Amino acid sequence: MTLYELTEALAARGIELSLRLVVDAPRGAVTDELRAALAIHKPHLLACLGREAQWEALSTQRWGPALRPPTVEDRYEAEERVAIQTEDQT
Repeated sequence: MTLYELTEALAARGIELSLRLVVDAPRGAVTDELRAALAIHKPHLLACLGREAQWEALSTQRWGPALRPPTVEDRYEAEERVAIQTEDQT
């Protein structure tokens, strides 16, 4: 089942998915200031956690364990390789 098929099947059955930010901390470690900052930055934190999880999953499934997260330089090198391959095909 593809990701598209999964989302369609869930929607057809009225199943909804959601993300939650769960904070696991010792009692008293989360101050009011931290709690407020977590609430303000929740969407960005969830996005970062999602990207990290996606990178971890892709790195182990396709190329082996990640040694480090990708950098901007990695992206430019990848784009250059694609451009060279495109030129070779024409």
